[in-house]
Formats: sequence, C-alpha cells, structure tokens
Amino acid sequence: MSLEFFVSVEFRAEDGFAVCDRDSVRILLPRIQSGRKDDEAEFEYPVMIGEFRSSVSLLGRVRPPMGGASALTEVRLDPAPALRQILQIREKSGSTATPSEYVDAFARGLLAVHENGMNLWEDTDFQVTVAAKTLVDVGLEVPAGAITDDAGRVLVASLFVHAKRGVVSP
Repeated sequence: MSLEFFVSVEFRAEDGFAVCDRDSVRILLPRIQSGRKDDEAEFEYPVMIGEFRSSVSLLGRVRPPMGGASALTEVRLDPAPALRQILQIREKSGSTATPSEYVDAFARGLLAVHENGMNLWEDTDFQVTVAAKTLVDVGLEVPAGAITDDAGRVLVASLFVHAKRGVVSP
C-alpha cells in the first residue's frame, strides 16, 4: 500500500513562461492586442500540456502609468467560456487539484510569465480578476473573504513587477 500526499498545483516562473512540473503544463508570454474598447486588450496565452499545444484567449485592460501610479495590466477570466477553457486544461493535464484550486493556481501562472520584467518598459501592477457571476455560472463559489471591487469583480491574483529596462533577456 502506498500513501500519496496531496501537493497543490503550483506554477513557477522560468525565463518568460510559467511551469507546473506536476501537471506538465507551461504558460507562455501572451500575444496582446488592442480590444474593441479604448482601454480593452485581448490576451492570447499559448499553453503547452506535455507536447499538446493550446491557448487561452482572455480580455482585460492595459493602462499606462498615470500620475505617479505604475502601469496596470488586468487579465479577466471571464466570460464563462474563457474560464471553461482553463478548466478544460485542468482536465487535459490530469490535475488532481479541485477546479477552484486550479483556477487560482492558473491565475498565478498567468502572472508568473511576466515575473522577470524583461519585456516591460514600466513598473507594472498585474492583476487577474473574474466576475463573481462568472464563477457561479461555471459552478464555482466566490471564495469567502475574497477582495471584490465596486463592479463585483473578484481579485484572483496580483503581482507587482519592476521593469528591467535595458536588460537583454538570455
């Protein structure tokens, strides 16, 4: 009889991408384009599950530094089909994490790809948010004590990254 200890899913930063060794998942730097609205952006994150290649398309916003505040990049895990893509990656990878744990870890992975700051010109606050309604729509609960804004968006993960201007990536 063997005992298997549960180790939660975790993504670590590695040279411009995020890696989850346990589930053989890698998230690469996103392609970012302007969205349909003024401050809206479209993020397409390539995702590798072993040798299988996929991607996750998400909306959000990119705001340049304003009045002494750092730049802001917000990635949104909604509408529901976008969040379902992440849950499909969980299934495809064979992860044993619960859906809520996986979404939380994946959100941190989306931020980890930016952690080295090599592709940044400005210090940047990165945030991953999701509408509380979207969580409910896909069968997840809003975590107790979750930080929400006036629009009902839940902060899933955040990271502040100092830009490394003039530093060449290896």
